[in-house]
Amino acid sequence: MNVRVAQLVGGLSLATDMGAGRPLQSALTGTILATRMAAKIGLSVEDQRDTY
Repeated sequence: MNVRVAQLVGGLSLATDMGAGRPLQSALTGTILATRMAAKIGLSVEDQRDTY
């Protein structure tokens, strides 16, 4: 069974959202927004990966 790191981290972020009483997928939404902004302002691919 192959599990991508992104899938593992996504599951953990849902668990932390639940534990903190935040709406589900809050952390995932923040990640998507941050990576899109990084691309929009022209950060290098390496910096975009770091943002992710």
